[in-house]
Amino acid sequence: MTKLFLATTLLAGVLQCYLSYALLTDPEAMIASFGLPTDASVAFVARRAGAMFLGLAALSFAAAFLYRNQQIAALALAMPWLCLALLGSYEHMRGAVGAEIYPALVIETTFAVLFLLIGLFLRDHPTAKTT
Repeated sequence: MTKLFLATTLLAGVLQCYLSYALLTDPEAMIASFGLPTDASVAFVARRAGAMFLGLAALSFAAAFLYRNQQIAALALAMPWLCLALLGSYEHMRGAVGAEIYPALVIETTFAVLFLLIGLFLRDHPTAKTT
C-alpha cells in the first residue's frame, strides 16, 4: 500500500498546484465556474485560498516520500479534502451552488476516502526503522 500512498499524495499535490495556479492567476474564472458571481472581495479571498493550496501541495509532495508515519500523514492530508467535500455538500444543499459543484465533490470525496483508508489501514514502509 505504500505505492498507493505515494500515488495518492503525488496526485493530490499536482491537483493542489493546479488549484493554486488557477486561484492565484484568475480567481474570477475559477469562482465563476461554480456559477457564482465575483467581485473584488471574492477575488481577494480566492487568491488567499490559492496560497493555501500551494502550501497543501508542498505538504503533499513532502509527505509522498515519507517512510515512517505515513498513517499520520494520510490522516492529516484527509482533513482538508474531507472539509472541502463537506462544505461543498452543505453549500449545494442550501442552494448557494448548483450542479457545477458535483465534479469538485467527487474529486474531494475520492481523495478524502483514499487518505482515510490509507491512514486507517496502511502500515509504514517495510524498511522503515522503528528505533
